[in-house]
Amino acid sequence: MSISEVFLNRSLAFIFNLEKFEDDPIEENIHQSRVSGRKLESLFEAFGHLSNGGYKVFYKEIVNIIKLLSASREADVCISLTKEYCRQIKVENLIVSNFLNHLVRNSKLQRKRIFKNNEIEDFLNSKDSFEKFIRLDMFVGSEFVSLDAARDYTGLIIPKLYDKVFQYSDAVVNNPSDKKKLHRMRLKAKPLRYLVEFANEVYECNLDDLQFQVKEFVEQAGLIHDIDMLIERVNKFSKLLSNLKNKDRVISKDKSLSVFVKYLNTRRRVEYETFRSRIFKMEDVNIKQKLLKELLVPIVNKT
Repeated sequence: MSISEVFLNRSLAFIFNLEKFEDDPIEENIHQSRVSGRKLESLFEAFGHLSNGGYKVFYKEIVNIIKLLSASREADVCISLTKEYCRQIKVENLIVSNFLNHLVRNSKLQRKRIFKNNEIEDFLNSKDSFEKFIRLDMFVGSEFVSLDAARDYTGLIIPKLYDKVFQYSDAVVNNPSDKKKLHRMRLKAKPLRYLVEFANEVYECNLDDLQFQVKEFVEQAGLIHDIDMLIERVNKFSKLLSNLKNKDRVISKDKSLSVFVKYLNTRRRVEYETFRSRIFKMEDVNIKQKLLKELLVPIVNKT
C-alpha cells in the first residue's frame, strides 16, 4: 500500500458523506461529513507539501467546506444541550421553549446557507478530477510514496503537533476563564488526534489506548467550547428580550434564562475539572514518548 491509497480512501469517504448530507441534511450526516473532512484535512496538512503542490486548490476547498458545515453543527449541538437541560428541569417554561425554538430556526437558516453557498455542490461536481488527482498525480515522482517512508515522517510530525497542543497547558490549567487559549489548544489537538488515528490504523501500531486518550482529550475540550458557545447564545437572546419595547410582565420578571446560564456555568466548571485531569494524565504518562516508541518500532519486530 502507498500513501496515495490512504489519501484515496479518505477522499472517497469524504465524498460519500457529503453526498449523504446533500441527500439528507440531518445532524448525523453533517457530523460524519465534518469528521471525514477533518481526517482528510489532517493528511493534507501532514503530507501534502511532499507532493507536487497541485493539492492546494483541493485542500482549500475541503477546508472551506468544513468551515461551512461547522456553523450548522454548532447550532445543532446547542439544540442538543438545551434539550438535555429541558429534560433535567422537567418543567415546561415559555422563555426556555422560545429560546429553543430560536435555536431551531437558526439551525434551519444555517442549513439554507450551506446549500445557497454552492461550495459542496461545486466540489462534488468536480469529484472525478479530484479522485483522478489523488490516484495518479499527487505523489508522482515523490520519494515519500511508500508507507514506510511516510511512517518515518509521521514520527517527526507527531512530536511537533504534541508540542503545539501542550504549549497552552499551563495557561489552560490555571486560567479556566481564558476561552481563547482553550479554543486554540482544542484546534491544535485535532490534527494530532487524526494523525495518531491514521498511524494506529495504517501501521497497526499498539496505539489503541493512546488514541483513545487523545480522542477523549479533544472531545472534552470540544464539550467545554460547546457550553461556552451556548452561554453566549443564551446571553444574546436574553439581551434581545430585554430590548423588546412591548414586553409583558412575564418576560420582565422571568429569570429562567439566568437560571439556565447558572446551570451551564456550573456544568462548565465540572467539565473543566475533568479536562484538567486529562491534561495532567497525558503529561504524567508522557504520551509523546509513548507515541514515538510505537511509531519507531520496525514493522518486522511487531509481527
